[in-house]
Amino acid sequence: MRKAFYILVLFVVGYVSYLIATPLTGIDAFVIEPIHFADETGNFRYTCYPAKGRDLDMMYRSLEDYKKKHGITRDVKVYRTRPKSLKRLLRKDPNYQSEEWQVEFKLILW
Repeated sequence: MRKAFYILVLFVVGYVSYLIATPLTGIDAFVIEPIHFADETGNFRYTCYPAKGRDLDMMYRSLEDYKKKHGITRDVKVYRTRPKSLKRLLRKDPNYQSEEWQVEFKLILW
């Protein structure tokens, strides 16, 4: 019983120190998250990796190819399907200022 208590205390101390140290050192500031997009129906899906060069322009080109391939003539609205992280929002993460994150968010279930 005492051993389990010490393990729990060690885990809690480690987790609290992680929560305190991460914003101070900015360890996760260099991690650029992939951003997921989809149309209203969920048939067109795209994942942007800004760090790899798969940006919003490439997504719109892919959307035009999709519309040609499937014979869609109407305008297709694309939504961001990944919500912003509260932790990174509170830190005012500079990655959230990019145009990929400015696309309207909508929860689309496939």
